[in-house]
Amino acid sequence: MAMIKWDRVVVLKRFLLVLLCLGVFAEVRARADVAVFLQGALGVSGEGSSAGHVSLYFSNICADSPVELRLCKPGEMGVVIAYYPDFGTDQKHEWLAIPVLHYLYGVEDESRIPIYVNGEIRVLLREAYRRKYLSGVVSDAAIAIKPDGRWREVIGTLYNRESYSFTFKTTPKQDAAVVEKINSMSNKKRFNLLYYNCADFTREIFNTYFPGAAHRDMLNDFTMTSPKAIAKSTNGYGHRHPELLFTVNRYTQLPGPIRRSLSPRNFSEHAIKSKKYLIPQLIFKPPLTAIFAASYYTIGRFDPYKAFVEFGSDELARLNLEEYQLKKNIIPVERDNISVSGFGDTGGGSVKERPSLKTIAEKKSAEHLRLFGEKKIWDKYKADFAPILQKAIDQGLFADYKEVRTFSRILSFRVNRVLMTTTI
Repeated sequence: MAMIKWDRVVVLKRFLLVLLCLGVFAEVRARADVAVFLQGALGVSGEGSSAGHVSLYFSNICADSPVELRLCKPGEMGVVIAYYPDFGTDQKHEWLAIPVLHYLYGVEDESRIPIYVNGEIRVLLREAYRRKYLSGVVSDAAIAIKPDGRWREVIGTLYNRESYSFTFKTTPKQDAAVVEKINSMSNKKRFNLLYYNCADFTREIFNTYFPGAAHRDMLNDFTMTSPKAIAKSTNGYGHRHPELLFTVNRYTQLPGPIRRSLSPRNFSEHAIKSKKYLIPQLIFKPPLTAIFAASYYTIGRFDPYKAFVEFGSDELARLNLEEYQLKKNIIPVERDNISVSGFGDTGGGSVKERPSLKTIAEKKSAEHLRLFGEKKIWDKYKADFAPILQKAIDQGLFADYKEVRTFSRILSFRVNRVLMTTTI
């Protein structure tokens, strides 16, 4: 009876955890034709440089294998191409193409996206994917030689990292050109931290679509190319080209006991915000701090979350384009198979009446409110949830508020025991 009662409590706790996490997954999927994924920093390397990682998502490009691209068929969602120095593959590949749901969540279907991930679940999902889809390039023999191969980092990236996507509309012709370019490139290891890292690879491919759009920040990254510099430059390009229906989406790291990723930084930012670098500078080379700070605060600042707030939906992209066209007195048209839904529409040969700048501003404010709410709304949600949580405590589902805060660790312990039981 005690076990039955405990299981009932666990089920109810999990249900409550689902309710708490629903808002985390109410996110808009990256649906533009090309997206730059900026991902948080993790592990020892994250503490050292906090540079993070960057990769590319293509909604109209798919893969016959992890190393061979083609244009997508109807219903396919596209792939993410990630570049790492050592995947641990049999042929030492420098990039792999992973279907977007596998890349973000490690699953084949949206209905299977986990609401909670710990280390053991992460290992099981990644190994299941390798055996089913990657065994041709990451064999058991390759695992034996390189047990810590970085192929794992491209399966279920949201287990470990928060991500932002910076998305742009393209054309089928551009997609075909990128497929041809990547398939013709050598896919052999050529990584160099200073001259050709994941950000350089992303810059090269993205600029095939929009020449010169992605570029390094020579001053703030000390001549290297950082992931944040790519995100910052592509974000600026989106600002200047609203006709590409530029959007920014945020993908939060999945809940669980896995260590949270760090915000990506460029090098000058890290030099003045990380104590391990700032304190030695202040002691031994104070002028360096002033130089780094001047460089960062003058031209290096970029907050992906603020970009997300400004460009967080397709509706905002549409309104930004309407606003731009109205200010420039441009007659709305369709651009090279890029459909601008909801305006520039001609029914019966007549053009729709164009809204005023005031109307557009009001619509943008309403859309921001819909996406992000405001403080008084969130305060109301918090107040409404308080009696629900108190009732759960009164019913014995939680001992107190402290147990609510530490529930993920308790659930992790129970899940580990179940996994051990089912795998023995």
